[in-house]
Amino acid sequence: MDHINHSGLFYWNSLPAISHFFCRYTKIVIKANTDFSIEGDNQQNVYFLVKGVAGLSYKNKHGTKTFIILAENSLIKDIILLCAYGDIELMSAYRAFQVVGHSYTDLEIWTMPYEDFSYLLDHDEQFFLEVSQCIYQKTDQLIHQLSILRFSNAETKIKGYIGDLEKLKQIERSMIPKKLLAQKKIAELLAIHRVTVAKTIKKLRNT
Repeated sequence: MDHINHSGLFYWNSLPAISHFFCRYTKIVIKANTDFSIEGDNQQNVYFLVKGVAGLSYKNKHGTKTFIILAENSLIKDIILLCAYGDIELMSAYRAFQVVGHSYTDLEIWTMPYEDFSYLLDHDEQFFLEVSQCIYQKTDQLIHQLSILRFSNAETKIKGYIGDLEKLKQIERSMIPKKLLAQKKIAELLAIHRVTVAKTIKKLRNT
């Protein structure tokens, strides 16, 4: 499936080599509708979302908040790096970070020590290619997301977002989490006033 989507908020990938190596390590299971955090030094562990739908939010030192939604087969480490909007210090391991998450469905996450992750990057070609592709896709996606938020009107944003939720439903083979359909959440994610969201949704339902 194409990694570019209409709203720019969702990331999903097919990563067989990454899945193959990560499955040898620790698995974390998080129940639906649970808040969780990923914190510490980004050189400690790399996280891979194998199953489920999660929302992650990160606030950098300038107070800029980023929110993204992850579907299955998402490598979380590079997302954390990109969420800083150019805050390269996050990549240096000299700073601590905290990413707050929410599980919209049951989650299955595998963790790999950064040392092993780095070794595989240097010694396994397919692993290197998939990680590189993943970072490229998410960089491309971030640019797409910023473009959508800056230049698209409310109707275009909301139609794209709802369309992406339908695709997410097909991928996960489950119902769309109700929290992602709430007007308050749509307003927050798409940077639209709640009154405008309500009017636009009503208009779309009547067309």
